[in-house]
Amino acid sequence: MVTDNEKAYITSNNVNISLDFHIKWAKLFSYRQLWGLLSAKILVDSAWYFIIFWLPKYLADARGLNIKEIGSYAWIPYACAGAGSLIGGWLSNYLIKRNVSIDISRKVTLGIAAAMMPVSLFIANAPIAMAIVLFSIAMFGHQFFSTIIQTTCTDLFPNKVVGAVSGLAGSFGSFGAMFFSLLAGQVISSVGYTPVFIMVGLMHPTAFIILLILVRKFEQVKQFS
Repeated sequence: MVTDNEKAYITSNNVNISLDFHIKWAKLFSYRQLWGLLSAKILVDSAWYFIIFWLPKYLADARGLNIKEIGSYAWIPYACAGAGSLIGGWLSNYLIKRNVSIDISRKVTLGIAAAMMPVSLFIANAPIAMAIVLFSIAMFGHQFFSTIIQTTCTDLFPNKVVGAVSGLAGSFGSFGAMFFSLLAGQVISSVGYTPVFIMVGLMHPTAFIILLILVRKFEQVKQFS
């Protein structure tokens, strides 16, 4: 239920919302910033969905853990993922409060997160305890990254299209993850987990590079209509 204060805020001049606005999809897709965001989401969501859905199966198939042992260890990476969500957002906000520009604060946070992800390259050959640590770092790093990449929708686009951009980013990411999961299953069946962990470990750094090339600067697009 919307309160009277919320209604007043929404209808005030402080919030530029037009109910008659119609999204020009061709115009939206003409921005390189959108393509940078969509490309990054395809990569990072592919890595994320693989890790969260395949972790229990990996521990059973490749490590020989039973369901009780999986329950004893597998919760740790998921807890670290939750911490990554909080700390990623906190760091970016902390930098902004210290008069660092939004552009630099986003890039620093995304860069730190992307640098964590290559630990996935070493999971397959690590002892079980170290593998859990590496999974934890990877899941922490992803959520560290994901918190900021979702925020960039509002950094890059005016509020009248933020919902559309967020929806597109989520859709592209989910479809990318779906197809990557199919690919991962084929690769694992043929040659094992190692090649997939290598791909997963490189997806976030690649996404970060794409953002630097296509988005360039985290600021609202110019001449949007």
